[in-house]
Amino acid sequence: MEIGTLNQRITILEHRTVIDEIGNHITKWEETFSLWAKVTVKTASETTDAGVTKEVQKLEFLVRQSPASLNINSTNFRILFRNSIYNVTGITPLYDHNNYMKIEGENIPKAGTPESFKVLFKELQALGLDTRVYDANGEEVELKQDLDDGTGIQPIDDKAFTTVNDFDEGSEGFGIENAEEAGEEAGADAADSFADLFANALDDDSDDGADA
Repeated sequence: MEIGTLNQRITILEHRTVIDEIGNHITKWEETFSLWAKVTVKTASETTDAGVTKEVQKLEFLVRQSPASLNINSTNFRILFRNSIYNVTGITPLYDHNNYMKIEGENIPKAGTPESFKVLFKELQALGLDTRVYDANGEEVELKQDLDDGTGIQPIDDKAFTTVNDFDEGSEGFGIENAEEAGEEAGADAADSFADLFANALDDDSDDGADA
């Protein structure tokens, strides 16, 4: 087998327990070593889980055997290749080429945004709430919602709920009304109506007394 076929650089990650700066034991994936490999795509497909579409890709890594690579197993090791992380699903030594071995890996899909959250986000915007989503770096995230019509959730307008749109005096069917004056007029009309009603009641009582 020609060494030139091993033309892709991969990094091996190992699951380790380390002690942080305050003395807590935490587990993390650390880069241990890198090596050249021949990478072959075995299968590629898409799955949908909770409204999120994820790409599932299975690769085969052909590497040279070494004391370090012979220690790779499916429990404590992963493969980093082109900014994607792959779980080790199988290891097969090549008996016809004793210096090589095949490592099968399946990518870990990156976490997406559930469609239910996008719907909730849109409903909050419909209520007039200035709702925003930020990533771990404090940068605002623009959510997209894949719909049949191709529309998406767009960032809310900063002035959408701070600007009052007054109608012109000449607009048909609309007018500007002073709330205090309208309240005073309504109160005066109610007082006049009550006075008229009271006067009518007194007149009726007077008529009844005269008849008696």
